[in-house]
Amino acid sequence: MKVPRKLSAVAIASIMRSIPKGANASRRKLLAEVLQSWSKNDLHEYAEYAGLYKAKPESKRLMDKIHRAAEKLDALLQEAVASKDIDYLGLMQKTRHDGKNVSDLLKAVEVIRDASGNAAGSLKQGRGQPHNVTSCRVIRDIAAMYEWLYPKKATRAVHVEDDNYEETGPFWAFASEIWGKVFGSKSEGLSAAVKGFTAKVNHEHRASPVIYNTLTRILREIEAQNS
Repeated sequence: MKVPRKLSAVAIASIMRSIPKGANASRRKLLAEVLQSWSKNDLHEYAEYAGLYKAKPESKRLMDKIHRAAEKLDALLQEAVASKDIDYLGLMQKTRHDGKNVSDLLKAVEVIRDASGNAAGSLKQGRGQPHNVTSCRVIRDIAAMYEWLYPKKATRAVHVEDDNYEETGPFWAFASEIWGKVFGSKSEGLSAAVKGFTAKVNHEHRASPVIYNTLTRILREIEAQNS
């Protein structure tokens, strides 16, 4: 898998022209800014991360411990919210000190859980090479953008004819355009990434935070410009 590259203005314009029909009109207008922010921040991070780390057993063990602890904390918080016990922590209302509430706490734990899980996966060795999770991150982000644009889940569709199969469908069309600009090829690695992502959807799918993160960045930039 190649290292992801930054999306140029020309690449983003090409992606915008190729968006399949049915996208939410107002969100479609924001997609160019979302792609630009995603490229500048997330893709840049993925590019730096990809292939830079060699698997150190002690590092992986530590990340595994953090990931398990974050998963347990996430489950306990979800249970507390469901049972209303979270009220006893005084987190349902914003505090006078920092304005944080239970939603902020849950999001923070989710970020730690996902980041530590990705880090542990990256430090996993296979035949002497770090396990590559870059493609998983990219396809998960692309799926989140697709689900944000359309009132449907990102699913895999295959057209079979004469014992040959061909990937098809609106998600594939959307993903292939972005994937091609990120990795320089619309086909290399994409089929495996889509298959791997959709296989996990029914079991452990957690939506990528890319839309929340990028829209938050955009709003902060607008506020900074107006202040």
